Amino acid sequence: VRWPPPTDSSLNVSVAFASASLLGAGGRRALLPPPCAAGTPFAEEGTASLVSLGYVVVAAAMLPMGFQSLNENVGMQVVSCVVSLGLLAEFLAHFVLERGLDPRRVPAFGDSYGGMLGSIVFNYCFVVTVPSWLNEKRGRVSVNGPVWRATLTATAAYLAVGLFGAMAYDKINANFLATLSSPCTPLLTRVAAIAFAICTVGISIPVPCVMARYTLEVAGCCLSSHRRGRGDGSCCPLPASTFWAAVAPWLVAWLFYTGDFFRNLVAWSGLVNNAPVNFLLPLIASIRAFRAV
Repeated sequence: VRWPPPTDSSLNVSVAFASASLLGAGGRRALLPPPCAAGTPFAEEGTASLVSLGYVVVAAAMLPMGFQSLNENVGMQVVSCVVSLGLLAEFLAHFVLERGLDPRRVPAFGDSYGGMLGSIVFNYCFVVTVPSWLNEKRGRVSVNGPVWRATLTATAAYLAVGLFGAMAYDKINANFLATLSSPCTPLLTRVAAIAFAICTVGISIPVPCVMARYTLEVAGCCLSSHRRGRGDGSCCPLPASTFWAAVAPWLVAWLFYTGDFFRNLVAWSGLVNNAPVNFLLPLIASIRAFRAV
């Protein structure tokens, strides 16, 4: 991460900290990170993977929500939405009031667009979740209204944070939250970045887990052999559907702590998988349904 040149006073503090960090007992190098380090604190980029205590705590807190229904998750999602809006407001205030905005940092055309389209598509791949929401929403709830309001609000948040953040920083880490939670940012912004990771990103994880579980149950992929074809139309899923949808992701996600594999996976899956599944195939299905009518 390339940070703006520090002032003389902060430079002296940084040099003193670096000197004390590099010289441990007996003059040997210590393993303390530089004051503005961002990214994983566990190892060099892409060299190791491990399960941290924080990962275990988050998994233990979010895992039970994946066992619930969408209706049972509504309360936490509402809290997450309200908290997220407040945290985004704090980020914007940090960009404008503390960092300062420089439009020259946002050129009309960039140098590289690799991964941009895939990431954008990935952030809008909620189309496949709509059927699960339709099955549990109340009959008086409109369909178009909530979808349009949520989409427009998310788009406005993406544009505001992306544009103001780009004008506030010369260069950021691949994960913007890592930049905002670095020691170079004010304490309030650091706390907000950590809270955003938990209250927004973390609480949103159980929702696709629940929907994936629904899909497995409806498709009959995780039903026991003696319960398949019972003839009474009932759905009797084994815990296998819950395991593959809600538990298995936590067992492998820690492998993506370091390196660029997950970022590349998001970019390519957005193009190869999410784009046709969320935009092309539903359009084809809708056209065929209208023609059938």
